Formats: sequence, structure tokens, C-alpha cells
Amino acid sequence: DMIYTQDAIKDLLVYAKAHGIQVVPEVDAPAHAGAGWQWGPDYGLGELTLCWAASPTETHQCWEAPCGQLNPLNENVYPLLDLIWGELHALFDSDIFHMGSDEVFTKCWMDTPEIANLPEILNKSNDADYWNVWAKFQKRVMDNFWKRAPNKKIALWSSDLTTPQYFAILPKEKVVIHSWNPTVKNEPRTVTDLGYSYIASFDDAFYLDCGFNGIDRKDNSWCAPFKTWQVIYEQLLDVNVTAANKHLVLGGSAVLWTEVSGEAALDNRLWPRVSAFAERAWSNPMTRWHKAMQRMTIQAYRIIETGVQADMIQPHWCRQRAGECPMILWGDDTLNPNP
Repeated sequence: DMIYTQDAIKDLLVYAKAHGIQVVPEVDAPAHAGAGWQWGPDYGLGELTLCWAASPTETHQCWEAPCGQLNPLNENVYPLLDLIWGELHALFDSDIFHMGSDEVFTKCWMDTPEIANLPEILNKSNDADYWNVWAKFQKRVMDNFWKRAPNKKIALWSSDLTTPQYFAILPKEKVVIHSWNPTVKNEPRTVTDLGYSYIASFDDAFYLDCGFNGIDRKDNSWCAPFKTWQVIYEQLLDVNVTAANKHLVLGGSAVLWTEVSGEAALDNRLWPRVSAFAERAWSNPMTRWHKAMQRMTIQAYRIIETGVQADMIQPHWCRQRAGECPMILWGDDTLNPNP
């Protein structure tokens, strides 16, 4: 029923801890915040969310439906958000709290006169002017959270806000950058050179929902193509990071967004590709994917034998005849740490 009670969350955390898993909660803000925030006017709290239920194709006020972005000028937003985050902080014992802070769509705020007419908005059609509004919002909600949990780190998705222009509001000892940008942007090197730790979820390697149907287009999803286990396996988490800054690489996460990934398809979209990610994240061998092919084939069968509906990566014949399946190999056997 998609409702998570405190008791259900506690049960999940007990199960996770028994299996060596730390669960990190994320409640995104200020974007992706429509449903659940639309009741403000009925209770005398004003518009908590803006652009609620607007059509992405007609108004261009959000990246995808349902639209909705918190109103940074409504003072009632801040204690409510702090109450929600505070409840989650009390439930989860993770050492990181994830505030999301991704995909803020400035067009929504541009279309809100109270925001567009602020003195600091010098150009009503300039994205960067609205990023300053976003930065003030982000600093305020983080400061509020740290009053409650002064020693907990906050994770933010990489965005226009996690750039040198705004690093002054993001204390490096307390903020973790969750990098989802493609590796070509060289974000790991940029943020670690400035002393920030990060988590790797590069969309050109670790996004597991890529390559399926798009929610708003005839073609494949925006992050196509499909990320094969080989692509995942060969992507280093610490790509281009200097030896002196390797300690700032906290790890990584393989991501499966659920816009077009339903419960029925969950198993085979995750497995065995996540096994390739696990070996990359934990063992981090400098050998290429073909050296792991036989292990991956066996692992896929092991997963299937537990009842998980995992995909196969080679025919049955190959499992029975290890090393006999023909493969065309290109390039060296070892990975380049600085491509």
C-alpha cells in the first residue's frame, strides 16, 4: 500500500542490520515535492508547494510528473520539513542523512511572481539568479537539521548547487556529494580536489533503469543505452581521483529508479548486474570484465537457485563448460585508472 509506518521501518532496519546493511533515508527537497504538500491552503498555511500537478509538457515547470516544488518563501515550509526529517533521523541510525536536493526546476520559480520579483533576482529569466534562492533554502534547512543532529553528515545529489560558486554554504567536513553526473564531467576529481567526500552513482554506468522505455518519449529512456554488467564492472568508483584523495571516496551505489521499473521486474533488473557492482565496489580489481565472466555466470545461477528471478548472462552450455564459450576480446586485460 506504499505506506511505511514507524513499526514497519523498525522491522526493516532490524533485518538490514542483521545482514550488514546500513539504510540511508532520503526525502528530497525542494524539488520532487508536490503530492503530500498540497494541503497548505486548506489549513491556513498558504502554498507549501508550487506548480503542483502542472503538466510538464504544457507548462514546462518540472522535469516529470507530478510537478511540485517547495515554496522557499513560505515560512511554514521550514518547521514542517524539519519535523519530517527529525522523525526520520530518530528512526534511522545511519551516519549520513540524504536531503536529495536534485533537479530543481527554475521555471517553476520563474513563474511564481513572489519569487521572480525578489530583489536578488536581477534577471527573471536567468537560471543562476534562482540558484541563489535555492542556495539560501538549502543552507537554512541544513542548519536547522544540524541543530538536531550536529554530528551527522548530509548527502546531496550533485547539481548546479554543488559547484565552487556555492561551496561556501556546504561545509566539506559535513556534506557528502552524491555524484550522478556522467564520468566525462570529471566530478570526482573536482570535488575531491576541494576536499569533499563523495558517493559514486554515475548515470553512464550505475543507473540500472537506463535503456528501457522513456516516460515521455517514443525512444529509449533519457540515459540509454542499457548498462550491461560489463559496463558496470569496468567503471572505477575513484576515476581520476588523486592518490592523496582516495580516502574521500566513500563508496558507490547502483541506482534503480522506479518510474518505469515495477515490482514484477525488480529482480531481473537488479540481478546479476548488482553482483558486478559489488565486486567493483568491494574488491575493485584492476582486471577487465572477461576475467570475471565465469564467476559472474556461476553467481547468476546461485542467485537464481535462491528463488530470485535474476537474468542469465550466458547460455546453460557455458556454465557446464567453463571457459569454452567464444568471446571476442578487445584491448588490454587491465583497466586504466585515469581514462
